[in-house]
Amino acid sequence: VRRALVCLSKLFRCLDRNIFQGLSQETLTMCVQSLIVASDLITKRKTPIDGRLFLIKHLLILREQIAPFNVDFAVKEMVIDFSKLKEAAMKFLSKKSKLLSMNRDNAFLDFLLQGTLQVKESFIDSKREVDKHLKQTCELYITDLSNQLCGPIRQYLQRAQIILKMNHDQNNTQKVSLRQQPFAKPEILHDLIIENYNLMKKQLPDIFKIMSLYLANKDTEQILFKPIK
Repeated sequence: VRRALVCLSKLFRCLDRNIFQGLSQETLTMCVQSLIVASDLITKRKTPIDGRLFLIKHLLILREQIAPFNVDFAVKEMVIDFSKLKEAAMKFLSKKSKLLSMNRDNAFLDFLLQGTLQVKESFIDSKREVDKHLKQTCELYITDLSNQLCGPIRQYLQRAQIILKMNHDQNNTQKVSLRQQPFAKPEILHDLIIENYNLMKKQLPDIFKIMSLYLANKDTEQILFKPIK
């Protein structure tokens, strides 16, 4: 990230705006891809939480540091589509016997008419990609952390949801009472809540510690943890 930003800051001063936009778009795209690869490696070596926090931190840095450039990190690319040519070639090879046919089913004529190359225009916005990856990673982090903190309660809710769906099924004539299920007894649920509370009490200090280690910004940490509350 640091090298990419230093490179962009130097190029910004000495290149034409249009040229800089093209180079900056490629630089930003490669930087994001590199961060994703690094995040995957951290996930394998440590935990998904570590990998996601690493990616969130560096995407935030990247988004903040590219803002002063005040340019569009976007380019239009022209791509040649060979799909129709491939289909026409396959069809041509399968109709070799009709190569010299004098009617409308002539294989060579079909190939000329259908085997045309298509030029497609694609719009790549690297700045938007940074925002998209940041949003996705934050959502995944929130989901992972919620599952980690509320595991026992989540399991109970999943089992209860199955019972409720069975009761709402019109084809099911035999209704099942959730209260009569062994896992839904008040004393079981009471113990479950206590278990989950103790789990959260035990894990939260470590969670805040690792968030502080990666993000090192109280405001960002609070914003990220708010949906989990």
